[in-house]
Amino acid sequence: MKTPKSLIVCLAASLSLSSDAQSQTVRIVDANGGAGSFASIQLAINASTDGDLLLVKPGIYSRSVIDGKALTLIADGPGVTIQQLSGATTNAGMDILNLNSSQAVNLAGFSVEAAGVSFTCSKALLIEDCAGPIQVRDCSFVTKPATGPFAFGPIDTSGAILSNAAAVHIVDSVFDASNSLELSQFCSMVKTMAKGLVSLESNVYVYGSTVIAGEGAPGDPIDPPGEGTIGGSGWLIHDGFGLGVRSMFSGGDGGNGSDTAGGIGCGTGGDGGPAIELRPANPPSTPGGPTFVRSSIILSPGVGGLPFEAPCTVGEVGQDIEVLAGNAIDDNFAARSFETSYLTRVGDSKDLKFVGEPFDAVWHVFGFSPANPTFVAELTGAPTLLNSFTIRFRGLIPPSGSLEVNVAVPDFGAQFIALYEEAYYFDGTRFYLSNPQFSVLLDDAF
Repeated sequence: MKTPKSLIVCLAASLSLSSDAQSQTVRIVDANGGAGSFASIQLAINASTDGDLLLVKPGIYSRSVIDGKALTLIADGPGVTIQQLSGATTNAGMDILNLNSSQAVNLAGFSVEAAGVSFTCSKALLIEDCAGPIQVRDCSFVTKPATGPFAFGPIDTSGAILSNAAAVHIVDSVFDASNSLELSQFCSMVKTMAKGLVSLESNVYVYGSTVIAGEGAPGDPIDPPGEGTIGGSGWLIHDGFGLGVRSMFSGGDGGNGSDTAGGIGCGTGGDGGPAIELRPANPPSTPGGPTFVRSSIILSPGVGGLPFEAPCTVGEVGQDIEVLAGNAIDDNFAARSFETSYLTRVGDSKDLKFVGEPFDAVWHVFGFSPANPTFVAELTGAPTLLNSFTIRFRGLIPPSGSLEVNVAVPDFGAQFIALYEEAYYFDGTRFYLSNPQFSVLLDDAF
């Protein structure tokens, strides 16, 4: 499809006016020791200042912590893996901590793996005490079997824990705690056990992603009555706000019952975990409890565990949404999607794909500063623009259901530009929002 000149001119003009980009530095990270590069992500983070970009080459890297810095971390192609498989018992594979309201962190393209140590709680991603916005896209956060002298399997490791975060946008990512067991007796805080995703007093927006909880543990043959434990929750929301759009949330299956020493007890199967669980924080921090809004999502609660023998019973199937406090709301205001690559170099084409209903009118929205989020959607479908963004009409969705546009990236006179993008649809009756996207335009010298 021919690229309209208006978009190229607008994009080029906008890029040339981005003064922030002039002072930002690209830092290369290469585990294989490329010239002029850092050998670890953490060394590059330590050397960076607010606004820098870390371009990470394929390789295996150790645990990394961003503490109070506004940074962009981009994987330069597939095969960039961060591992936290041993060491201190509560470490995450990636930590993002202590951002003030003017600092933003962007993370794209990483595979993060983590495991607990012995009977401990761990997580692949930890976000904590962040007043600034965080964008996570095209990442996977996966648990691995526990290690240590007393570890008999994967124990109590969650995909991610998000605590006291003002705005976390998760796009096209995976949180997989299916290698973890729900063993409540080994964790001091219920919110950290074998959940795919946990948010505590945070505002979290999940688009086009998959969240999977861990299964319940089998019954203990030493400790009657040998009942299996409940499966983990796909997404556990403790107060705050959650939005799920075109995503799948899966609760963990209940653990199977087991025989017990001396035949004491029954060995009933554990209940399946809910796909979504809403509960108050302790003590409650949000009046009325948490709010969860869903739009075009798939909910798959865990099935009940099997009993050891009759007359024991199968555990119950988990709930789609278990509401212990707060409200769950259905709406389709975000039932459209927008796709673009997260990294494009000067001279290459940036591909834009707008997916909607035939004859939807589509606008492309882009800017250089993150918002919380770009739009706030009222349930009536009327969007409110929160930040200074450029809006360009792109046309009508054809009968195929998708409109594709290629935009040549001009030489913008800086090392890189960070873009925040979204699409805005109108079907003649109401407005719809797409998922947000974060992307980087990079000078071809890198």
